[in-house]
Amino acid sequence: MINPKIKVIFSRPFVTISMTGIEKNIPTFIVYAEVSMLIIGEKLNSSIPSVKALMDARDMNGLIQLIQKQTDAGADYLDINTALCQDELDQMKTILALILEHTSCGIMLDSPNPQVILSCLPLCQNRPVIVNSVTPTDRFDELVPALVQTYKTVGLVALPIQAKEKENLDAFIQKLTDAGLEKERIYMDLLVESIATNDGAGKRILDTLTHLKTNHPAIKTTCGLSNISFGLPSRPVLNTTFVAMVAALGLDSAILDPLSPTMSKTLAAIRLFQGEDEYCM
Repeated sequence: MINPKIKVIFSRPFVTISMTGIEKNIPTFIVYAEVSMLIIGEKLNSSIPSVKALMDARDMNGLIQLIQKQTDAGADYLDINTALCQDELDQMKTILALILEHTSCGIMLDSPNPQVILSCLPLCQNRPVIVNSVTPTDRFDELVPALVQTYKTVGLVALPIQAKEKENLDAFIQKLTDAGLEKERIYMDLLVESIATNDGAGKRILDTLTHLKTNHPAIKTTCGLSNISFGLPSRPVLNTTFVAMVAALGLDSAILDPLSPTMSKTLAAIRLFQGEDEYCM
């Protein structure tokens, strides 16, 4: 019996298998579990060559499929990054319109240009929105006042310059709250680095997450999870092991690939061990 809390996205055609010499038609399912950690789909990113090709070609059908596949796979939000496109703002508006038309998920506006974000915020209708991201630089002075004064329900990914230094994290949080931003709206980015170039990156993330949960329990946490394995073989194994470890420490959200079968199974297992899968069904 399939737990009604687990989304059955699609079933393959009946597969004929042999059971003690008797042919049986058994339906097989691909399932995606809902976990308490927010899942943010990472695929609408112009840094991915195949996705940038879809954006540059204005391949609406291809983009719609990518949008729907991620939400069908359980993504709560979709990250939109068009920074490498020739017309970043126009491309972001196009993809934003497709998300609004074809899904009901939340939206993560991801741009290094504050004007792109400020231009797209009014177009998000009543969807949950997270802005990715704000650093303690001039971007802070441009974006945060708008979020405090006008967009009072929009979440904000805070990107510290040096997450390695816990003092910098604490000071940045203080700066954001002093500007009037409620702690509950802040998602502190853990700045995941590849362990291919920094073999201490994994431990540093775990230590930083523990520090934030201990000293700033109202602050939410997030990370670009797939970065941890960049440049290494067996990336699915590394990514899923990492997501299990940070979930156990209370990570609130993760930007990841929801289409990975290995990731889907791991998220289902996390849900089980967190007591969110009644009777293991």
